Amino acid sequence: MQKTEIEYVKTENLKVYERNSRIHNQEQIIQIAKSIKEFGFTNPIIIDENNMILAGHARVEATKLIDRTYFPDVDEVPCIRLKELTEDKKRAYVIADNKIAENSEWNYDLYMSELKYLNDVDFDLTTIGIDADMSIEDAVYKPITDFSSAEVQNSDINKAQNNMAKDISNIQKDSSEAGVDVVCPNCQHQFKFTGF
Repeated sequence: MQKTEIEYVKTENLKVYERNSRIHNQEQIIQIAKSIKEFGFTNPIIIDENNMILAGHARVEATKLIDRTYFPDVDEVPCIRLKELTEDKKRAYVIADNKIAENSEWNYDLYMSELKYLNDVDFDLTTIGIDADMSIEDAVYKPITDFSSAEVQNSDINKAQNNMAKDISNIQKDSSEAGVDVVCPNCQHQFKFTGF
């Protein structure tokens, strides 16, 4: 096995893989940005020999929300370059990187114990992907056994939208008044993000 080397590449030089089937909503991008701000950039972007992103699209998008005043080096991200993959292997890797992680499960007793501990020490749980208005009791695993009654309620949609607005406003407190340029990872539409 070849040693893995990390190189730093400017985000403006990275290319989106247009066949990436993984979708990242704005709420998740914000959660990733908050996590990067809290823990640093701990998970390198995987790229090919032409700077095309094979893994890490959401992390690259999240860097665009991070205020350069506090993180001036965020324009360059750590990358691992895979040079020897065929086009077929690249396509397979993009799916494998996302799909294999989905196949794992949580040990809910340990998960809840860790969440309770972090909550008790007043750690900001939103930096690990927990909704701001979610209580520890809400996080208890409750499997759905009757799927005929498992429909999305308007109150759940409103709650999700409110959570997203809160997260965005918290990030915007650290951002410049001018907003942040954002590129949709799906359609490549560019727009200025200034919050809600």
